[in-house]
Amino acid sequence: MDNNEMNLYSEFNDGDKLFKTLLNIYDDFYNIKTFEYNDISIDYYQYLYCRNMSNFVLLVVYSFENEYPSIFFTWGFEELNLVWDIPSSGVPQEPSYLRDIIFHTLKKYIPRVHLKTVNPISIVKMNYTHKEKTVTHDGIVFICSASNLSEFRIDNSDCRGMFIPLNEVDYSKLTKSFNRDVINYSIEYIMSLERFSQNGHKEINIQKKYHKRYVIHEKIFKRIITLIGYLYKYNSSITKKAYKQKILDKIPKDTQYLLDIAVGDDKFSFDYCSKAEFVILNDVSWESTTSLRKHKKLPKNILFTNEDIINANFKSQSFDIVICKNCIHHFSSINELEILFKKIVAWSRGRIIISEVLHPFEVKGFWPKIKDFYYRNYLRDVGDNLLTKKTFNSLIERYFINDRFIVNIEYHLTVMGINCLVTIDKKNDSKGGE
Repeated sequence: MDNNEMNLYSEFNDGDKLFKTLLNIYDDFYNIKTFEYNDISIDYYQYLYCRNMSNFVLLVVYSFENEYPSIFFTWGFEELNLVWDIPSSGVPQEPSYLRDIIFHTLKKYIPRVHLKTVNPISIVKMNYTHKEKTVTHDGIVFICSASNLSEFRIDNSDCRGMFIPLNEVDYSKLTKSFNRDVINYSIEYIMSLERFSQNGHKEINIQKKYHKRYVIHEKIFKRIITLIGYLYKYNSSITKKAYKQKILDKIPKDTQYLLDIAVGDDKFSFDYCSKAEFVILNDVSWESTTSLRKHKKLPKNILFTNEDIINANFKSQSFDIVICKNCIHHFSSINELEILFKKIVAWSRGRIIISEVLHPFEVKGFWPKIKDFYYRNYLRDVGDNLLTKKTFNSLIERYFINDRFIVNIEYHLTVMGINCLVTIDKKNDSKGGE
């Protein structure tokens, strides 16, 4: 899928094997809790369903937009009693994009609510019996953040549930035991999330609001801006292609696992795949990773994820390389950056690569100021925290210039401005901790 899905479809023609492979990948890279239930008796029709749909997804949809954090529950009746359930869907035997299954399931229950991030948080293993026959039914629980609740109306004919505040969840209405366990764990997870300025989500909302402007920008203005940048002579400038090659050169050939925490919609990230055995490309924007997934030459060793990186749940020391590219200026406080740096240090067992474009006023002349005015006033870009060279150096010194790391800083002038390229290598005695 676009969020959380490896491009394995040319390798598997069996949906069950594909799902099991994805399940193992999540288990390898994420701090995921497993719930297992054995010897559950089911009737004949349930047995047939589990045979045809041996896997499933559960979607815990939450939002912080109400006065109190809330979770979406579907509703129904059992013996005239109101019961609650979690949006779910079976996964067909033929290979299917989990992203599409998640998207259509949410649209089925809450069509007007916008999906923001989607994170796998747990695995459910069900072992059913019917007479002397057994069948397994395995599922992945995704926790999904939602927005646009102002458009959600409980009296709409297309509404099939309701958002319930976390402090009002009635577990007695959850008749399935695994639902109770999943919801209890999900509430703990939601309450532990960091809630900051959410600049990444603001940018997504702005791109939706000014969609036509961004389309015009991509098709016309972006090319003009790039051309003017080349004509605007720099004595020591290098091409964007040459700068990207410098980033690739920082990735050792023996790299096994690589994570890019904010890939955007840049196809340059596909070049990582020739340097690493397995690559996870994350971005908070569902639309960005969707556009990448549609590329004709999509590499096979990719897993796309859509997570707010501040709250991502990767295992410690899961990656040889962690790349942080042009995202620092989207964080609005030192507290956010401190959490970000602690996380990427924990996830990396070797090298961290930071690439960040600096404030346009670091380049002398009129053109940087015109370009800055265009991005801020026409595209309404929310990256308000572009750093000066002095501030960026101070930031790196504050967190990484110590006896735990070996740091190398380079500055390169490109058509986009001054780019800072930093490699941070963990010393052998510091690879175990944050």
